[in-house]
Amino acid sequence: MENKFKILGAVAGLVAVLVLGLVAYLYIADDTDERIANCMKESDPCEKDSCIIWAVRRTDLKLFIIPKYDVSICDKTSTVSGKNTCVGYVAAKKRDVSLCDKMLPIPEDDSCIGSFKSPPERKNEENISQNKTDCCWQNKITDCCWKGICFSISFCMPQEEISDKDDCISFVARSKNDLSLCDKISNISEKNNCISSIAWEKEDVSLCDKVSIPSQKDICISLVASEKGDISLCDKTSNLSARDNCIFRFAIETRNFSVCERTSNASAKDDCIVFITIANKQLGGHYTNISLCDEVSDVFARDKCIVWNALGKRDVSLCDETSNSSIRDQCIMFFAERTYDKSICKKIYDPKIKQDCIQKAS
Repeated sequence: MENKFKILGAVAGLVAVLVLGLVAYLYIADDTDERIANCMKESDPCEKDSCIIWAVRRTDLKLFIIPKYDVSICDKTSTVSGKNTCVGYVAAKKRDVSLCDKMLPIPEDDSCIGSFKSPPERKNEENISQNKTDCCWQNKITDCCWKGICFSISFCMPQEEISDKDDCISFVARSKNDLSLCDKISNISEKNNCISSIAWEKEDVSLCDKVSIPSQKDICISLVASEKGDISLCDKTSNLSARDNCIFRFAIETRNFSVCERTSNASAKDDCIVFITIANKQLGGHYTNISLCDEVSDVFARDKCIVWNALGKRDVSLCDETSNSSIRDQCIMFFAERTYDKSICKKIYDPKIKQDCIQKAS
């Protein structure tokens, strides 16, 4: 019996050593301090803020990591939006909603102005400095884009921003999967978004009944349907249009394009396919097939589908699939404008469109 206790004691001691060793390793493995130090070397304040935010965020990817930082790390940021986003991520990481009280008010002029407009339109915005209007289009992260990240050719996809206290509370609620925290949010729309995010996390469509605005409830149902992979949930939406939108989202999120057949009519089916091609462009053009556009019955919608597919695939030759030479030329111009490559304009037949293309791509 005494030997058994000795063996058990030895095993327990070995387990304790292994656990402590693992904890020590994970603590040491958190190189956040080193990353923050490197961030402080950035000369551009917005680049520095983005670097700090990513240093905080990346710990989410490391299983069982023990964070060595606290919210004071966010004082190292240089912009209001940068600090608020940093505070929000720390609050979510620590699951401490009280940290949301540290959020600062956002100056109105710091909001993202024209992030999704084409460069020529952006450059005409009033009261916006040149360095800010070019933020997305030159892969430069600035406050204009709310620390946006530019992917693909010219599409600016902002990362998830935490701009105010309500956003912060919602983020913590999601990290804790705590629906009750949504009641602390003052803005009704934001509160509904919080509820929807919890419903999405839990894959529980019944929680969508707590969303007070019908249109947001429909979105909540769509989110859960896509996350669960259960398209039948789309039937719970309030009307046919909302149901179609739910199917659109499902098609994108599950990459199951055949469900476009379940839309309410031929026009909705066309919209579903075009929506897929547009979303594909935004996601970097990874998976849409040009043959999908052949399923579109309306000629104009089919051309639109092909244009977006060309941008998504980053393949200007796809413009040749459009219905006529004028649409083809405009597709090429659109492509050249988004890539700032005026050499592509030589492919255009129409002299006037070719000249417009050169001007817009320059």
